[in-house]
Amino acid sequence: MKRWATAGIAVAMGAGAACAADVSWDAQGAASVVVTVAPSDAQQLCTRLKSGQRVIWAFVSQSSVDFNLHHPQGKGVNYLVQKSAVREARDALESAVAQEYCWVWTNRTEAPAQISVQMRRR
Repeated sequence: MKRWATAGIAVAMGAGAACAADVSWDAQGAASVVVTVAPSDAQQLCTRLKSGQRVIWAFVSQSSVDFNLHHPQGKGVNYLVQKSAVREARDALESAVAQEYCWVWTNRTEAPAQISVQMRRR
């Protein structure tokens, strides 16, 4: 994986919580985040993008997690990516319209999952 100069934040979540954290972008448009997801829980990392903005993203998890990338659509959500029981994924997202996008990890194991996330916004 390519290394970027990044600003970092750590995100931890307790059991039963459904919290969202905002992506903290540095001056170069990069972010590095460590997300810890409790057993049987989920964690969201969200950011608002302008129309035409692109985010190259990747994550690596110490254990298998379910993952999705979505944005709100009406009263529901539109899933752009959905993966089950993965330890890593990478892709690029180009925003068609200005809106919020959320990366979500769900831990279905009995131990905490630590996930390292890298993002670059253009």
